[in-house]
Amino acid sequence: MAGYGRYVADPLDSASSLRRRFPLHSGRTVTDILETVTGEPSVANVISLTTTTARDANVLEVAAGHELVLRIAVLRGERTHLCYLYAEAQYVPDRLSLDVLTRLKRSKDPIGRVLADYGVQWAREPISAASRLGEPHPSHVPDSSEVVWERAYLLLVGGLPTFVIREWFLQPVLDAVERTVGMRTRPA
Repeated sequence: MAGYGRYVADPLDSASSLRRRFPLHSGRTVTDILETVTGEPSVANVISLTTTTARDANVLEVAAGHELVLRIAVLRGERTHLCYLYAEAQYVPDRLSLDVLTRLKRSKDPIGRVLADYGVQWAREPISAASRLGEPHPSHVPDSSEVVWERAYLLLVGGLPTFVIREWFLQPVLDAVERTVGMRTRPA
């Protein structure tokens, strides 16, 4: 499925397991699903928050030169400090409220939590590989060999493409999924 996700590491069923747990059209934020799977709150260790400008043709449907923000973060467990997910999110700031923008800039909250807390209605749409940000293995991932799956998508707010997000799921989230599945399948 173009733009949904691609396998990054073996075994192949690891990506399949994550794809089932983190469906693109679930109506739940990645933050909510991640916290359910790992059993702990997530914090966003924001590595970079920079202003940039849009290129000519872009999936965010803004004119060339339009101001964008690039937020790069690693989602970690609040208690364990395990790195679960590396994410790059480029967004159109003038399509978000001042409260949302301020919180994205100043807090350690993942984007999903910020949007949920402010009641922002959103929808995800897959994007093609040609529309993705960054390199296949980002330099800020604690150990890029731990990447088990990646995907990219648009996040629409008010029907407008507002975020383009690329996520790299790391081995600890797959371990958490496997523990969760193991707990449900063990005999009593």
